[in-house]
Parts: sequence; structure tokens; C-alpha cells
Amino acid sequence: MRRQVSPPPSRRKRRAPVLLGLAALVLLALSGGAHAQAILRSGDHANFTRLTLPLPEGTAPSVEAQPGRAILRFSGPMGPVDTSRVFDRIGRDRLTAVTLQQGPALRLDLACDCPVETSVTSGNLMILDILDAPPSQRTLRCPARLPTDRRRQSPSP
Repeated sequence: MRRQVSPPPSRRKRRAPVLLGLAALVLLALSGGAHAQAILRSGDHANFTRLTLPLPEGTAPSVEAQPGRAILRFSGPMGPVDTSRVFDRIGRDRLTAVTLQQGPALRLDLACDCPVETSVTSGNLMILDILDAPPSQRTLRCPARLPTDRRRQSPSP
């Protein structure tokens, strides 16, 4: 029968920090990371612009509406928020800028006094809808020059 020989003590000492580091990485990945970066996503729809943001467990949003802007505050801790791709899929008809603020908070600059509604899904995804402005606040956009009918401009025979 062969006898198993364990590695020398110096090799065991070198493996311990590596194994501890790997274990820490696995635990961090499984926990989702306390400071994982959340991505603010966006989409344009016919009557509204939608923003979505994953929230940490136990964090709730609140909105303070002001003329031409909305301040989105969070009740609990928030990690970093990536706003770099907000305008990749939407125009600036309703939302013109997003600014990160202390608190944590997001300042949303609006193109009008658009109503803003928020909700949170069961999976802790915040949904913020920026609705069209009421009809009384909309401006009629006319082309700079109306097309002309050439038949009417020609002299009659």
C-alpha cells in the first residue's frame, strides 16, 4: 500500500491566501456586491418616456416635482449609478438631462412641465414614466416653410 504524502508546509502556506481570495470573490459575486453599479435604462413610447433602475433591497424612490425638473431621491443606500447610456435610445423631447446628486439623488431636467409617475416592481426595479405635457402646455410645431402646390402658381390658360 502506498502512503500519500502531503505537500511541504511552505506550499500549504502559499495556497491559503489564494484560496481565501477566491472564496471572497465567490461570496461577493453571490451577494450581488454591496456597491454593484446600477444602470439607468431608458425607452421612448408614444405618450411617455420610461426610465428603469434596479434598486437595492429595502430602498424606495420618491419624486419631488418642480417646474421643468424632477428630483428622484432614494430612502436607502445606493451604489454607483451609470447614466452614460440614458440617451442612447431616447430623444430629448421629454427628458433633456440627468445629473447625479448627493443624497443619493438624480436630477431629471425635463423639456416641459411633464407629469412624472414612479412605481417599483416586485423584483425591486424602479419604473419612472415621464408623460406628455397636458394639451394646454404643448406648443404646435409648424414647419419653417409650408410646401406649395405648383399647379396653383402657374398661370391659367
